Amino acid sequence: MRASALFTSILAGLLLAGCVHEAEEPTPRNELEAVEPPTAEARVRNGGVEVPEAAIVQRWDMPHVFVLAEGKARSRLVEPGKERGRYREVLAGLDGDETLVVGDLDEIVDGTPIRQ
Repeated sequence: MRASALFTSILAGLLLAGCVHEAEEPTPRNELEAVEPPTAEARVRNGGVEVPEAAIVQRWDMPHVFVLAEGKARSRLVEPGKERGRYREVLAGLDGDETLVVGDLDEIVDGTPIRQ
């Protein structure tokens, strides 16, 4: 066997070996473990909706909040406006009467069960 053929065989074997891995199955949303994060109320002030800054999370380069609905966190796309201290104006996406999930939102996804 020539050196180039041997090298090609070894390289092909290494590439194949490096590509094999076992992927974990994602957890179905109805089996997600319930969490107990803090919540806060959206509020209407001066004719506009305000939410705590800690309620806004950037996902997929778009601002979202998690609204508590029927015991689950539901992602809602929002259009943030001006900062107002610890609150931020929301120009679109909320009515002002929602209960929001706040705090560390890294583990929260749409459909995460929320304990209160």
